[in-house]
Amino acid sequence: MTVFGLVVAAGLSLSACSTLSQYCSDSPLVCALTAKAVVGGVILVAVNAQEEPPPPSDVRLKTDIEYLTTLENGVKLYTFRYLGDDRVFAGAMAQDLLADPRHADAVSINAQGFFVVDYSALGLGLENGEAMREAGNAAMRLAAT
Repeated sequence: MTVFGLVVAAGLSLSACSTLSQYCSDSPLVCALTAKAVVGGVILVAVNAQEEPPPPSDVRLKTDIEYLTTLENGVKLYTFRYLGDDRVFAGAMAQDLLADPRHADAVSINAQGFFVVDYSALGLGLENGEAMREAGNAAMRLAAT
């Protein structure tokens, strides 16, 4: 199983594993497809500013939510599945960010009334953001029925 989701803009080196593929084999639930390094299950790469609309990050659209880690800036990360989707993603919960004044500005409400997170406002980027948008949009359609 592959986790799609979060990348952190940083330049840390991979520790405790000789290669990313070894880490992915040992820890498939916290591994993404490509990266410079994996630290604590978070993929660390340099990212560009977000160009696409952010995927929904509303807890109402997610299931199988499991806490992963808390970054130094206080952002809590989770693994989760979007409603109706078998893929595992990693990212923040909009409701957590709204509760923290340092990060509340990264959250907005989309046209369907669900919270979205601007990961670039948090200094983060998305690996496979298109897959997250697709799954999140499908979850919004399911929630509307």
